[in-house]
Amino acid sequence: MSMIRALSLPQPWAWLLARGLVTHLPKPFSCRHRGPFLLHASRNQAADREHLLGLLLAQGIDPGDAQPTGALVGIARLVECLPVELARPMPIWEATLPGWEAGGCVWRLEEPSVIPSRPWRGQRGFFWVDEEPGLVG
Repeated sequence: MSMIRALSLPQPWAWLLARGLVTHLPKPFSCRHRGPFLLHASRNQAADREHLLGLLLAQGIDPGDAQPTGALVGIARLVECLPVELARPMPIWEATLPGWEAGGCVWRLEEPSVIPSRPWRGQRGFFWVDEEPGLVG
């Protein structure tokens, strides 16, 4: 059985990334991994969740309440990690999202896709998941 990396993120971040509504993920650090990884929705909600939902609604995007937690929910490909100062251009509304402090990094993602939600215990940082048949695409 092969393995694939996964990254746990609070909602609504995992929901946004799996649907390609956000393609730039601000992080306080860079990473060496390039390639596909699973998006895991942690059991915790983002501390800035209400702010994020307000920004989404202002863009005409309503995620509703269907945001599973404690589950694998999507897959995306990490193509590059850039210093925040070099991560332009991007959809202008993404720049209003939290996390764009100077000195941080931005992970640029491509090929996002929603997968059937599968309960899974998350971990900090990247972690490995058995890539079972039917889990991904």
